[in-house]
Amino acid sequence: MENEWNANFTRKKPLRLGSTLTQNIYTALTKYPLMSMNEYNMLDEIDLETYYQYYMQFISTYSLFEVANTKQLFCAYMRITVSKFNYLMEKSDNENLKEYANYINDNINGLIYASAETGNTDSRSALTRGKIKKDGQNLVEVREEVSVQVSQAETPEQLMARANKIFLESAKK
Repeated sequence: MENEWNANFTRKKPLRLGSTLTQNIYTALTKYPLMSMNEYNMLDEIDLETYYQYYMQFISTYSLFEVANTKQLFCAYMRITVSKFNYLMEKSDNENLKEYANYINDNINGLIYASAETGNTDSRSALTRGKIKKDGQNLVEVREEVSVQVSQAETPEQLMARANKIFLESAKK
């Protein structure tokens, strides 16, 4: 990877190597087995906080290489599926664990959008990732509702009659 990174600097238009490095990280993480159901069921907010702190140290090491911080990558680092993480966020009986899982998800959302705003990731990709249900960030795009009322246009005669009526009423006062 280091050789590829160095060679990239000599190109007229350097390639973005973040996806290659991200793939290498995922490949390295697959060498570790998924967390067992017993381990998963014993998770508490302190365990989740510890995983997240170590993950953030890990991911910050690769931030210069444009590795995107995502829920999928965090789950791979933690050795659980995204659906299990979503379960922690949405249905966990432990309110503190649920709260911390949502906190992590909120932080990852913020980092994804900050990365798009600064140009480290493509903004269209960030928005798409944000709107993906279940495996993405589960964000919902809010669309502003516009209400247009159409009334039938008045004829010149109707406008003149209304104007005369208003004039006569104001003259009586």
